[in-house]
Amino acid sequence: MKKYMKIIVNSITTIRFLCALMTPILKFFVSDKAFIISIIILFMSDSIDGFLARKFKVQSLYGSFMDTIADKALIGMLTIMLLINHIDILLFMLIGEIVISLINIIRSYKRKEGKLKPLGKNKNVAYFYYSYIMLY
Repeated sequence: MKKYMKIIVNSITTIRFLCALMTPILKFFVSDKAFIISIIILFMSDSIDGFLARKFKVQSLYGSFMDTIADKALIGMLTIMLLINHIDILLFMLIGEIVISLINIIRSYKRKEGKLKPLGKNKNVAYFYYSYIMLY
């Protein structure tokens, strides 16, 4: 059972990464409703995969790494889409993501695991809020 849960949790994270890369297609070629629904699902699945990994004790190096990559891909895609029309606020967001990524790389190099701080969680909520406001 534990092996299957690990596969499920890692699959959710991997699918989240792939879907994050496809968000511009939804925004510019499908519909705004599909885009917003996908963003909501992607942000919710970020919480769900972490919750399931901790609940069933199936955390893995791959899952941790891919979760970070999926988060960065989603925020990066949103930032690029917003950058098209709202460069002033988004440069601040982009610089914040770069700084956080550098900190994560340094911590990974030193082999230190970092716990997700409330500030990091609130940052993602703020990004979602700004994304919603600016895209409409």
